[in-house]
Amino acid sequence: MQSILAISKISFFEILRQPVFLLILITGLVLISLQPSLALFVFRGQEKLVIDSSLATTLTLGWGLAVLVASQAIYYELKSGTALMILAKPISSSSFILAKLISVTSILILFVWLCGLYTLMALRVATDQFRIDPYINTCMFLVPILSIFYGAIRNYLSKKSFVDHTFYALILLTHLIAIVSFILPEWNNGYNFDKGMGKFHPGVFKEIILILFAVLGLGSLAMALSTRFSMVVNFIVCAHVFMIGLMAEFFFTKLREIPLAEFEAATHFWYYLLLPLAIFFWIFTNKKFAERTNSKAKSSLVQICFLMIVMTILTKGFRDLDQQIQLTEVGVIAKWFALQFYEVRDFVAWLGEAIIPNWQHFWQVDVITKGKTIPSLYIFNCGIYAITYVLLFYLLAVLMFESSEVGTNN
Repeated sequence: MQSILAISKISFFEILRQPVFLLILITGLVLISLQPSLALFVFRGQEKLVIDSSLATTLTLGWGLAVLVASQAIYYELKSGTALMILAKPISSSSFILAKLISVTSILILFVWLCGLYTLMALRVATDQFRIDPYINTCMFLVPILSIFYGAIRNYLSKKSFVDHTFYALILLTHLIAIVSFILPEWNNGYNFDKGMGKFHPGVFKEIILILFAVLGLGSLAMALSTRFSMVVNFIVCAHVFMIGLMAEFFFTKLREIPLAEFEAATHFWYYLLLPLAIFFWIFTNKKFAERTNSKAKSSLVQICFLMIVMTILTKGFRDLDQQIQLTEVGVIAKWFALQFYEVRDFVAWLGEAIIPNWQHFWQVDVITKGKTIPSLYIFNCGIYAITYVLLFYLLAVLMFESSEVGTNN
């Protein structure tokens, strides 16, 4: 256990010292700080706009950060051979992956926590559709600026790490401003201290916890993919899983309602089944490109061929739609295939819901904006749901790590 904690601690501070982490964090905080100003004059919808925009910023940047830190913690260490020094000791692959999971999870928790505090402050600033709290909002912008200034001074005078000290100052100042903003009464052309402390939004805090669960699930998926794939491929796969997961509930509900006639019409577009196959070969080719026998072959040729295949399939699909080919009669074989798909549609929908993470479970902003509360039992169930996927992706990472090659760049 001590070795796992030691590896996770080292990996945590290595990720923390990456400038891209600080850049994404500050970008997220600045974007959230802008939301109260952008929500002015929206006919009493400022709270909904601030909550939607701030939490969407946290979720989107969170999964992007998850891909970056997972690639930094695992993929580059495996390819550069740095992991060999750790694996040469009596450390199992499962312990190594667990240590990396702890470090990646810790970074993501810090990111969501700071963005969550900024979201609560932004909601506190947007007191009315015609006015905002100028002092707290100004302090929200000053926190990153002062933190960068402090980190630069420490780096110049003491030769200390700029990213480290900027991040430490960012944590300290964010919590300080958050405490002050929650103590002060609501702004109404001034502070009326007779009204007591400002309003705290427990519903938004619960939603931040749900966003954290979603980000941790995406982070564990990115960590599993980092054992075999580069950051670009990892980013593309996670983006597809993220988008498909957002539409999963709608898609599988509609799948159960599709009549047989539409299945028959869909057989005209059978060539769309080649898209997953093309994506698989594209990922496989990028993975094995370094082992090619023809050294003159360029990576750009692989990307061009893949794009040409995808564009050909899409162009044919648009052309067939324009000619309304789906209205024509299908053959006997096509009808037989359509009937088979029609009979197993409920099973396919159930299997898809079981395999694909449904990120809509973690997005309950509409419940908050309608004045309702998120039950604590629902948050508990979402936590179990997220932990289940984290454990599944951890096991997948261990299995993929066992067959991966370490130090292939050397």
